[in-house]
Amino acid sequence: MTQRRRLVWLLLLALGILVPASVAVASMPVYLADAKQVPVKAQPPSDTPFFTPQPDECPVRVAPHYYAFDSGKESKNAFGPPVTVTANMTDMRKLFERPVCGYMKAAHHKVGGDWALFASLKSEVDGTDRNHRFKSVDAWAGSLNEFLSRVDWNKAFLYVDNRGNTRVGTYYMVRGRDDRPDVRAATKTEPPSHYLVLPVRRHDGTVVKLILRLECGFQPVRPHERLVK
Repeated sequence: MTQRRRLVWLLLLALGILVPASVAVASMPVYLADAKQVPVKAQPPSDTPFFTPQPDECPVRVAPHYYAFDSGKESKNAFGPPVTVTANMTDMRKLFERPVCGYMKAAHHKVGGDWALFASLKSEVDGTDRNHRFKSVDAWAGSLNEFLSRVDWNKAFLYVDNRGNTRVGTYYMVRGRDDRPDVRAATKTEPPSHYLVLPVRRHDGTVVKLILRLECGFQPVRPHERLVK
């Protein structure tokens, strides 16, 4: 901010012309500061999924679509293209359900969920194989529905790490021998990033916070000193 703009800003503030901070901050993204958790106020979860479902089509029961093979990604081995960032948890839920559940692209065009992405998310919560191969659409859909029933969207929130240079445990996808993605673990330094934090209940009743980097298509990262422990 230039000296001139700063003086104008201070003058407007003194005259009471600027919007009060309590009003302005409500629509702004949450920034990470001093490792303090500052959640975005969650909206009540929507009863309307991202796609228009038929009676038994949530999840969409067709062959999987692997977003790791799509174009437009931040990096070659990202889980998928960048996700639109919104502090509204109802909208964030819809964006999450699109790759996880599948969706109706057109009246007669169904796009399946990303089985590799879901296996990786489930692994972070339940300790299962992050490269699990589901044997059928029904096996995937049943496991997914059970997992989604344990996600607490009312306590979900968004983190914005605007400083970057953050060392994290993370994952990346490569093309496997069966033409499906294989998930590999890594440690890397992330640039400034947006993270969706989803509380998910384990089968023993404890709750784990699933941390998903939006720039890489809901790619999980392991907690670190500047995120949620």
